[in-house]
Amino acid sequence: MCCDILARERGFEWRSEAEFRAWICNAALMKLSSTRRYHAALRRSVQREVRIDEDMRVSAIVAACAPGPVTAAIHAEEQARVERAFDALPERQREVLTLHRIAGLSHAEIAEQLGISVENSRQILNRAIAAFAARWEELDA
Repeated sequence: MCCDILARERGFEWRSEAEFRAWICNAALMKLSSTRRYHAALRRSVQREVRIDEDMRVSAIVAACAPGPVTAAIHAEEQARVERAFDALPERQREVLTLHRIAGLSHAEIAEQLGISVENSRQILNRAIAAFAARWEELDA
């Protein structure tokens, strides 16, 4: 990184070793900060956003979020396994699991939307996770 900075920067005038160290450290800090901002911007790029419809299946959501066709191909079997485990859940458990884990709703919001209590929402979610995990293990065998 220091060689990069020295090769590109022409604004430094030698006065002392202490000033050179301060200048090179500041330039390196600015370069690291710039690189971090660049990569952070890629993570929140609008092109990477996925619109989730109510009718989308879990596998379609996972595939839409995949970064490319190679990754989608590698994870195709896992996606099918997720879908089979998800489909094995009762309807209410699928609803609560989807609203909480995919839509990101709180238990209070789920309870209001489904007309159940907050505690009931928590219980259904816990049962859904347990049932999903059990089915996931069955499918792995």
